[in-house]
Amino acid sequence: MDKMFLSVGDQRVSYQTAGDPRKPVLVCLHGLTGSSESFIELSERLESDFHLFMFD
Repeated sequence: MDKMFLSVGDQRVSYQTAGDPRKPVLVCLHGLTGSSESFIELSERLESDFHLFMFD
């Protein structure tokens, strides 16, 4: 998994990616008290079939 940052206006958003960029995209959004790390187990199961984006 790669951790990256994206600037949106004056906000900096953290996200992680996993999987093959040539595969369909799957965006994972967590709830209010979660983090992108809550998707680690899920990403290990899905990264062979999807290009995952897990936002914080």
